[in-house]
Amino acid sequence: MRGFWKRRRLQLDRRPTVFWQGVRGTVERFQRKAAAYLERKTAYWDRRSKLIALFLFCLLFGGLSLWLLARAFFIFNH
Repeated sequence: MRGFWKRRRLQLDRRPTVFWQGVRGTVERFQRKAAAYLERKTAYWDRRSKLIALFLFCLLFGGLSLWLLARAFFIFNH
């Protein structure tokens, strides 16, 4: 009997709405402005300075992430 019935497929409109296109455009503009600002601020840095800044950034936020995970683990185990 399964062969006699056609399955109806739900047709979803995959096109983004005007609202989401506006949100995407706003986010892209913000990202481009932030990237241009950071590029201007670090234009005079040499490669070594950029690598040190990247290392410090990773160390800071990696340490913060580990601290939050450890804290959540200890809080939920009590």
